[in-house]
Amino acid sequence: MSSREFVFDRSFELAERILYILLCGAFVSFAVYVYILPFFPAFKFIKDFLFISIGIISLINLRRKSFSFHPGMVDLFVFIFGVYLIFHLIYTALHIKSLMVAYLGLRLNFLPILSYFGFRSLRSERYKRNCFSLFVLIMLIAVIFTLIEFFLFTYNLVPQDFFCNLSGACSVRDNQTLGYFQRIYGLMGSPHNSGIFHMCFLAVLLFSSERSNNNPWPKYLYRRHIRTLLLFLTVSAIFISTSKTSWIIFFVIMGLMIIRERRINMERIMLLILGVFFLYLMAFQTPGQTERVVNQLILGTFKIKTEQVVSFFNGFTKKNPIIGNGYSYINSYQYNAPNLPKENMVVTGDFFFIDLLHMIGLIGVIILSILLIFFPSRTFFLEQYSLSQKSSALGVLSIAMQFLHYSPLANPLIGITIWYLVSNLAEK
Repeated sequence: MSSREFVFDRSFELAERILYILLCGAFVSFAVYVYILPFFPAFKFIKDFLFISIGIISLINLRRKSFSFHPGMVDLFVFIFGVYLIFHLIYTALHIKSLMVAYLGLRLNFLPILSYFGFRSLRSERYKRNCFSLFVLIMLIAVIFTLIEFFLFTYNLVPQDFFCNLSGACSVRDNQTLGYFQRIYGLMGSPHNSGIFHMCFLAVLLFSSERSNNNPWPKYLYRRHIRTLLLFLTVSAIFISTSKTSWIIFFVIMGLMIIRERRINMERIMLLILGVFFLYLMAFQTPGQTERVVNQLILGTFKIKTEQVVSFFNGFTKKNPIIGNGYSYINSYQYNAPNLPKENMVVTGDFFFIDLLHMIGLIGVIILSILLIFFPSRTFFLEQYSLSQKSSALGVLSIAMQFLHYSPLANPLIGITIWYLVSNLAEK
């Protein structure tokens, strides 16, 4: 090896080490993001610094790997979607005559896509396993955080506004859920994001019962009693999160597991029974609650939301249904901005899939559906994929189902999580 080749190899090794540190730093930073941001507003720029740095260093590493790195279909569609997002950045900037505001719209939901290229450009198996172990640890901490918060609220050990003051998310109210339990903020700062993050941990636990050299599970997940305890705690946290969307996704995911396995599995049955028990405990044990659920929260909400959806699609077909209107950068419910184009405001806030259609049009939604629905479904049901890939597929499907309600991608930890899981699907 010549001295020049040696220097290049050392520089690329250093670049990969820096990339690994940035990816781990992103996981840790975003795990505490919502609780640090209210006290240090400048902390929000850590999101931009980390993702842009990861994107730049990934290009260096992928250049080094070009002789051995063979992109697959997942890589191809992520690249196509990335190019489409850049097109929309330019398109939005020209439409609203402000590149900075267009960038703010991009960073709200889509900037974490840069982390995908970071995870895919890691060569070291040790780095990959360490990233996964850190990811699992953060999900475990999130479950414990939710359970502790529920305990503190239930026994009045802290004021009801304690966590909302910490996270700055005081718009969440206890009367917005079922039953009489206080809504949980969790590590994510909202019930919906906390519930869906717990679903990602459940996806790992459901597939961690089998030991394999191809699966990067932490050793403690192979211990039967520890895994059983974690399953119980995670299902508890999903329902204690008070996220009704996560409750529904839980039963859908368990149904998919039963369909895939095509046999009676007592563990799955017990988890379903546990889920039904918590559903009753959290939602239906209050006198008159069943009638309220049917009349107000189901029939009433369905009527209101249906009217919103119909109204949107009537206007959607008259504007730019193919490519959309560009990024939404302001919530029209919270701000009065008459000088800004209305088509670039958040349309509903209640249905993220509608906001996606509004922003990136049918082309963008089709590409994103291939990435977040088709590829994960294929990985989940076909036998040739590893158990770790199947757990990643289940996590991606869980987050994708959340798109039917609120946006999970505005939370940077959920943002990096979904692209990390998609990168696992692309592994050979």
